[in-house]
Amino acid sequence: MENNPSVWGDLLSWSPTESCYPASLRELIDIVRYAKLNGLKIRAAGSLHSMNYLCETAGIQIFTDKLNHVLSLEKGKE
Repeated sequence: MENNPSVWGDLLSWSPTESCYPASLRELIDIVRYAKLNGLKIRAAGSLHSMNYLCETAGIQIFTDKLNHVLSLEKGKE
């Protein structure tokens, strides 16, 4: 886990309590449960290409970089 994410050459930065990079649905569920038990808010962030404070949080920052594959696909709903 890392703290103090920044984007665009440090023009924007913030200090989440924790930064998480889940690689599976199970890890994501565990992070959400941890946040709920500890009264922490969660903000999701992709790869931080948008230069704005939408991802800013003092809670838990979840980066989706490692969630990069299809978990399931229902036949006929492609």
